[in-house]
Amino acid sequence: MADDHCIVQVFDHAGRALFILGLGVYPNLGMTDAYATLRNGDTLHSVRAAGRAARLRPARAAVAERARRTRPDLG
Repeated sequence: MADDHCIVQVFDHAGRALFILGLGVYPNLGMTDAYATLRNGDTLHSVRAAGRAARLRPARAAVAERARRTRPDLG
């Protein structure tokens, strides 16, 4: 099995704010890790988490309104 990674980046065009969310799944290790970073002006907030995956299953995001809104579906 291969590792799977997903990264989502959201930013405003003026460059004032940036939000990055990432998820990594490692089936051979039974592990999942995630991080989120928010930059607002000169302030940066970051959080990371990792742990054993109790149950690994596919995840998907559906586009609900022509790329204006997404809806995560974790099965």
